[in-house]
Amino acid sequence: MHGNALNSLRLVFASFVILSHAPTMCGIPPGNLDFIGGFAVDGFFGISGFLVAESRNRQSPGRYVWCRFLRIFPAFWVSLLLVAFVFSPIAAHIEHETWHPGAALSYVAGNSALWIHHFDIADTLRTVPFPHVWNSGMWTLFWQFGCYIAVGILLTPKLIRERPLYPSLVVAVTAGVVAAATAGSGMDLGSVIFQMARLVAFFFAGVTLWAARGRVRWSPVIAAAAAVVIGLLVVERRSLFHLWPLVGPFTFAYLVLWLGTILPVRVGSRHDISYGIYILAFPVGQVLICLGAARFGIAGFAAVNLAATIPLAWASWFLVERPALARKGFWDREGSRGRRRPAFVEPRSVSTG
Repeated sequence: MHGNALNSLRLVFASFVILSHAPTMCGIPPGNLDFIGGFAVDGFFGISGFLVAESRNRQSPGRYVWCRFLRIFPAFWVSLLLVAFVFSPIAAHIEHETWHPGAALSYVAGNSALWIHHFDIADTLRTVPFPHVWNSGMWTLFWQFGCYIAVGILLTPKLIRERPLYPSLVVAVTAGVVAAATAGSGMDLGSVIFQMARLVAFFFAGVTLWAARGRVRWSPVIAAAAAVVIGLLVVERRSLFHLWPLVGPFTFAYLVLWLGTILPVRVGSRHDISYGIYILAFPVGQVLICLGAARFGIAGFAAVNLAATIPLAWASWFLVERPALARKGFWDREGSRGRRRPAFVEPRSVSTG
């Protein structure tokens, strides 16, 4: 992914997630910042849909699942262990709270399958503004991996692999309609139905743009029009927000992918630390809150949180993620049958059609 700015954009989105969490972690009313975090997650899913569809197109089903597993699980499991046996004992010591190894083990085991439902560890984080929660930012990983599996299944039949545009479009639009209907009905926007449908819509919008890559024109005029639509939905979100899951996926995914083609920045193009930032920033931030970092205010705390997380994200990339990804070839040696497919190579740039 050396020929585009998509990894740089993912770093920006990861930073936005940190900023969106900062008010709640500091005990300050969030205002409009929580909205920014939603945009960032939507952007993550749109980019992932585009790139993962390309990955599936070049790989056998087994190797594809193996590669997706390597990208998500090893670093995720290490992050659970860090929280359970490093961060939470440190927080307990600072706050004079109780920490139990049994509770730490339960935290790791309870969340290890990506379904995040075990948030606390013993009596830690009792006194912070966002109490008893170590992993608020990880809930999207379950849906992300679910989308990976859905793409693997969808693009398996030969007929669909050769003509993936309309099936992926149907999935994206259906999910968007469900999310929009949920939002319009007044149902709790934190509900599982809404969140699942919204994230699926953005992911498959990315898949659809990949499937239409030979037909789509990546134009600044279209990107500007998409930006205007997005701006209108944001400005009038009190009355139009329920339309975001229906209108936003394609406009936002298009804008993000277009930016990936024209921005000259290549930060993170060789070493992608965005995932490490995404999974580690919240627990690092909770430890910083225990140390009194809330006194820096929202912007100051977010900056300190990002600065403290980046070295750990680098370590995650070099010590866990990159070595895990180097095991992609294991499937070719041990698990594949018949003619091998070529190893997946990230596209150097988004197709300009």
